[in-house]
Amino acid sequence: MLQKIRNIKKATLKVYSDLEFGLNEIAYEKALSEELRDLGFHTQTEAHINEYYITSTGRKIEVACLRIDILIDNNIILELKTIESSIQKIDKKTNTLKKEELMNTKEYLQCRRYKKLMKIPTCYLINFGKKNLEFIKIE
Repeated sequence: MLQKIRNIKKATLKVYSDLEFGLNEIAYEKALSEELRDLGFHTQTEAHINEYYITSTGRKIEVACLRIDILIDNNIILELKTIESSIQKIDKKTNTLKKEELMNTKEYLQCRRYKKLMKIPTCYLINFGKKNLEFIKIE
């Protein structure tokens, strides 16, 4: 699994290096998906997940159709963003990641939801929208 993650990071860095920042999510999604395929991964883009709600009488109704940006080998989720502000909040005094602030972001909660619905333990949040690429494992 560790080598698989290294290869995913390598592909992500290549895409970022070649395309740089400033494009929309779809451009990075297409390039990264193809780069991962070239490395031997099976990728699915815009993988659909349905979210359901159970009413008080027990009826199950679909309330949302969500889309995972890239699903790799049916066991790794990549959620891509192009956000200009940093997803990772760094404490300037200690120069450490403020995990509690990350955990309250919409992007973090989105990844957690995907992991829960898909029953997949591994999700990475990748932000192509800054000068420094962000590659964050969501626990």
